[in-house]
Amino acid sequence: MKAKKILCYGDSNTWGCRPADSTRFGRRVRWPMVMASALGKGYSVIEDAENGRTVLKLNDTPSLNGVAWIESKIESYVPLYAAIICLGINDIFVLKEIQLPRVVKGIEKIVDIIKHAHTVQGIPFPNIILLTPVMPSARPEEMNFYQLEINKAAALIAEYPLIARNTGSRCLDISDSIHASEKDGSHMEDYSHKKLGRIAADFIKRIDDED
Repeated sequence: MKAKKILCYGDSNTWGCRPADSTRFGRRVRWPMVMASALGKGYSVIEDAENGRTVLKLNDTPSLNGVAWIESKIESYVPLYAAIICLGINDIFVLKEIQLPRVVKGIEKIVDIIKHAHTVQGIPFPNIILLTPVMPSARPEEMNFYQLEINKAAALIAEYPLIARNTGSRCLDISDSIHASEKDGSHMEDYSHKKLGRIAADFIKRIDDED
């Protein structure tokens, strides 16, 4: 029996950026690998994540543009059992003037690309899971500078369940259980990665039980 492939498609918090110094956490810490360990041998987890990845084309590095990159890579990942998508926060911080509906439409486009790559081959499309981004924070002295971005981040996170409903996907809302480190206000500490890995594994297992 082939292992069920799960794609984790995201930015620095999926890549495993360490808040203290921006180096990468090891395999035993990063949440996709913690999830893989909890799920066991019947699953194969693909980490496709980059620091600074946005949903939209906002820079010149191909792998950092979420819609374009998944369109170029998805055929090599098919067939997938599940795809976990967690993107959007960087768009807001790269271009503070960006309108939120543009980011939402980009996330919807990523979902469509993943689905189409399967249906065009006559393969059922995977379980698509929209994982809410980690809510960024700022020190009191930084709030005047980052207030707009933080407000937009909160609004984007609130959109995730609606995007999931509109695209026939699932939403895994971690906003009440996983928080950014106080060290940099945006990335997860090791214990949060491990907690998220277990939460994600339990979510996948519940999907299995439905099948």
